[in-house]
Amino acid sequence: MPETLECGWCGEEFTRKTVRSRFCTSRCGTKFKQTKRRGTQAGSPGTYSWADIVKLWLKFDKCCAYCRLSVPMTNIEAEHVIPLSKGGANNTTNLLPSCKRCNSDKRDLLLHEWALDRERRHLDPVHTAWAPDDERYKHLVMSTHALAA
Repeated sequence: MPETLECGWCGEEFTRKTVRSRFCTSRCGTKFKQTKRRGTQAGSPGTYSWADIVKLWLKFDKCCAYCRLSVPMTNIEAEHVIPLSKGGANNTTNLLPSCKRCNSDKRDLLLHEWALDRERRHLDPVHTAWAPDDERYKHLVMSTHALAA
């Protein structure tokens, strides 16, 4: 009997064709596996889905969490606040919605390193510190070494 499920990557409803189906298309399954593999290779726990990123993007009024510019849904990226290469988790407790420009510019830098790097290059500062009562950032679990100056 067909069963309707939510896709494990995009969150869209689909009718499961086999007992093992968790994704609406093979593309969604591949994207999920790539995300999980990247975290595993870095030794970082967790995984996330595209639906998680979209929820965060909506929470940020469809804007980049750093430059605060509007970003179309097709251009948002999952930005690891603490890079995987520096021990950050590969789940929503370490992700913000980002535009491609900010995500590429931050590279694998910690927030304070990125702020210093932008200052050194005479670029405008981006938002790398947030008020503790700002609901948009409540999902983040920041490690102390990421915030150290």
